[in-house]
Amino acid sequence: MANNINQIVDSLISINQVIENFRLQREKTELYDSNRFNPFQFMRTDEMGLSKILAFLLDPREAHGQGDLFLNSFLKYIGKNKFLAYDNIHVCVEKATSKNRRHDIFIEGFLNNKRCWIVSIENKLRFASDQEEQLKDYRDDLEKYRETEYCLIYLLVFKEPPSNNSIQKNEWEDLINERKAILLSAKDLIDWLDKTLIIAPAVKQFCQNFKKFLNEELMGNTETTNELVNYLIK
Repeated sequence: MANNINQIVDSLISINQVIENFRLQREKTELYDSNRFNPFQFMRTDEMGLSKILAFLLDPREAHGQGDLFLNSFLKYIGKNKFLAYDNIHVCVEKATSKNRRHDIFIEGFLNNKRCWIVSIENKLRFASDQEEQLKDYRDDLEKYRETEYCLIYLLVFKEPPSNNSIQKNEWEDLINERKAILLSAKDLIDWLDKTLIIAPAVKQFCQNFKKFLNEELMGNTETTNELVNYLIK
């Protein structure tokens, strides 16, 4: 028994020394690459802040200067190639409904001055609870736009269907089967941005920081933890 305890103590001491060596090595590396720094720590990243960031990227007229690059790659990512037929786009944050709800992000595509499609994004990236009949009301509101195809996106950190409190399971499944609704996660946002060939270096760096924020801050996959695990394995 005593030998086993001594072996455990020796192992813990060895692991502690390895971790301390890792910390010292990381401090030296940080002097040159600042790998823990992310300007998103100084930005508004509550639900409204994240909605504005996504709306900014998806609006072809915004100051990122990439035109419809983000929007088109997003439409392709969610499988809405038909929505690529447009000549004007309107993007709105907190679009009011007739029942005093608000679509977090509301994107309208127009062709020849006629609204031809709508994408509504319900942003739950900050783990907000479903409200009573929330997605049902959004669905009902979208149905009022006659002769207009729509896609209702339920965006969470990790994919899981909405609660029955928000919309009945069979109603949500009908929307999924009719391709009128899609589940997306923070990882999907990262994959979408990875597939977007951004040209401007400043915008590319912004998206790199955003992906890092999604991965570490929201999903909990810290770079430090991954590096430490790899270091310990070596």
